[in-house]
Amino acid sequence: MKTGEQIGELHDDYIEQSEKGCYRLVFSPCGQYLAACNCGNKVHVWNIHNGTLEMAPTSYGGNSYIKYGIPFYTMDGTLRVAGIGGIEVVLWDTAQQETLDTFKTWNPSQRSACFSADSTKKLRVRKIVFSPTGEYLVSANNLTPIKVWHVTSGIQIAEIPRNTAAQLSKIEFSRSGEHFVILYKDSFAVSDALHWEKQHHVPLTPQKYPGWKLDVDLIGRQFFTRPPRGPALVWNFKSDEQIGLLDIEPCIDTSIYKGMLQDLQRAQERQREITRRIRALKTSTRHNIIAGGMWGEIRLWDATTFKVRMALIQPIGCQAPYALAFSPCGNYLASGSRWDPQWKKNREKTAIRLWDITTGENIHTFWAHPTDILSINFSPDGELLASGSYDGTILLWDMNPYS
Repeated sequence: MKTGEQIGELHDDYIEQSEKGCYRLVFSPCGQYLAACNCGNKVHVWNIHNGTLEMAPTSYGGNSYIKYGIPFYTMDGTLRVAGIGGIEVVLWDTAQQETLDTFKTWNPSQRSACFSADSTKKLRVRKIVFSPTGEYLVSANNLTPIKVWHVTSGIQIAEIPRNTAAQLSKIEFSRSGEHFVILYKDSFAVSDALHWEKQHHVPLTPQKYPGWKLDVDLIGRQFFTRPPRGPALVWNFKSDEQIGLLDIEPCIDTSIYKGMLQDLQRAQERQREITRRIRALKTSTRHNIIAGGMWGEIRLWDATTFKVRMALIQPIGCQAPYALAFSPCGNYLASGSRWDPQWKKNREKTAIRLWDITTGENIHTFWAHPTDILSINFSPDGELLASGSYDGTILLWDMNPYS
């Protein structure tokens, strides 16, 4: 409890290699349970207080083609899973082990709704997302309008026009649930989630693969669009105006940079060689800070002025801190790195680092995962940190020494 070392390893009991891997995971509101969906069609739940498997890997949706589930806890602690299967969205109740509803994304009586205009392409469900309260589910396919469903009744309550000329990349609600953003390859649209009406449609500079990325801050006042290269753009939910950008160029003020002397010197020598791109964004409501994971550093911006506050230079072997999470108290930032093959000579594990965001100090480093760390998340009470890696392993870390 006092060392900050790994306190447990959660096993999912999957036998088939094709079923291994953690697609999505989420803590329960009480913080006692951790639910995860694999890359197939199974969901499992751990009791993290005793490290046991509360619910063994269980298929959901009733059919093997229902995959890539998104686990979600309602406010009262009920666990549900929304899974995608071709042209259906299946809502599954894990407690009752039954399908609550199946949402169709087309009118079954109309052939034109099941296929594209030339009848050669099926309209498969591409994106699904719950509203923050869990009351609504939004689904989108590749051609028809975006559907809004009332979860309890299973009734479609609205349709929102979409840009059929561009690929849809992501749908994200504001934290308040009042708005949601639809990101396309070369534009985005903001819709009112109270009346389910599209408010703004804003073009973006066309990008080559991988295109624009979308992030929403925890306060819900603004959202960010990230190009493959260059600074992230900051937008206001209630207008179509860009209100700022997150600068990623080298800082003139060298006091901004924090890290070991040898790491600072190396970063200074190579700063003109690096392709600058923000690979991950997280916001903290406690300290009004935005954190961005970039190659070789984690940059912190003020969430009001968007000025750079600090840049945390990463040690050798931890150059890709692309998994980020703020602690609930807001005092710490956890970062997970991608595995660096050049580091294998000295260490075969990948690092999770805990940072004091006031001083920029790396107060502890956790070593255990053998592959890329893709996701990290604090429990609601801040006592545990969950980390998930490319090989499907999920580890729990004791945070009490730092609370």
